Amino acid sequence: MDMSVKFLSLVLSICALGLWAPVFSSQTSPLTGYWLTRKHDTKMLSSVVHLTIGEDHTMVGQVVGGFVHLGQPLPERYCSRCGSHTIDGQHGVKKNQEVIGSVPMWGFVHKRDHLWVKGKVIRMKTGELLRASMDLIDDDTINLVVRYGIFTQSLPWKRLSKSEFLSLCDGDLSKITTDKSYRLICMHHKIPDHPDMHMHLTK
Repeated sequence: MDMSVKFLSLVLSICALGLWAPVFSSQTSPLTGYWLTRKHDTKMLSSVVHLTIGEDHTMVGQVVGGFVHLGQPLPERYCSRCGSHTIDGQHGVKKNQEVIGSVPMWGFVHKRDHLWVKGKVIRMKTGELLRASMDLIDDDTINLVVRYGIFTQSLPWKRLSKSEFLSLCDGDLSKITTDKSYRLICMHHKIPDHPDMHMHLTK
């Protein structure tokens, strides 16, 4: 028996034992990318979250942009209510850490199809660490389900392409709102064809 036949036999044996299962990567999961979020109570624009899959094959989310509205109180720049309870190894948000650029959601594990479960999400306003799951309900919408004890809350997120996100950072919000009172603060985010983007308040 030559080496190629032996290798094929070994692969088939591993598959039969259930020891080899495909995993999602940032190239294959439709949930990775940029997502527009809104406040659950007022539906006002809230942030842009970038979802990626780490080396441990879990989904994490980084806040790469935050909206401000000229007619509303400014959102908190730092998470004053975060602390040791909102840190989990390399993920989480420290006390008084800047919100934009932080990673307040992590640990989502792929369960089936486009459903990711067992995630953790920090509610910046209160510093609460909550359990959550995510599911892709259509090509451009994620349903984030956050659990408050026995209660749940569903938060729909809308997809943004990379070019749409960069346009928002450059000050063009016309594709997402007609309200000219919004501004977007973006963080420095290393994107291959746009390496020089720095945090700025769009004019």
